[in-house]
Amino acid sequence: MDPSLSKIVKTIQREVDVEQVIDNIGVFIDRDGSILSKFSPQELADYINELVDEGAYITVQNYVDSVDELEWMYQKLQELKEGRRFIIIAVDLRKGRIAGLLELKPDRPPFQHNCEFSISVRPEYRGMGLGSTMFKIAISEAKRLGYINIYLYVASENKKAIRLYRKLGFRKIAELKKYRSHYGKFIDEVVMVYTGKTRE
Repeated sequence: MDPSLSKIVKTIQREVDVEQVIDNIGVFIDRDGSILSKFSPQELADYINELVDEGAYITVQNYVDSVDELEWMYQKLQELKEGRRFIIIAVDLRKGRIAGLLELKPDRPPFQHNCEFSISVRPEYRGMGLGSTMFKIAISEAKRLGYINIYLYVASENKKAIRLYRKLGFRKIAELKKYRSHYGKFIDEVVMVYTGKTRE
């Protein structure tokens, strides 16, 4: 492991309680930026660019650089100070790299009792239950913060993700035709709301 990454992991493990560990992937709730600030903008840019490379369903569709990510980090750190947000960060404790991110996005007044989740997981860490673990922790934390309606958007063609969200207790409430522009193609988006009724 790169010495600087080793230092990041040791600092995180010393300063922040891990929620769960899955095959050496630590899942942490970042309520104040104490974890996010340990990573460099370049490490965040590398994470995003890997998802862009595969054409993942994320907001960003072009390569980013460290300046872009520094701006993103500054914005997120400011928002975390508000106390109504959190980010869940999964960290590969062996390699000291980000494995996944889940972000809570509160709606603005008068809809402040609602919040949206967005999630991404690096390709190599998929299929091990990391996404569902992050969601379960996030749902519990969102409820603790008093959010009533928890929702997400997912591409209608992303059947695997929709199945996962249904298992976690989300249900489809709407399908928005040609809602998202994804690499020049308009795709349908499904809106799903958390019901609390998990499915096996």
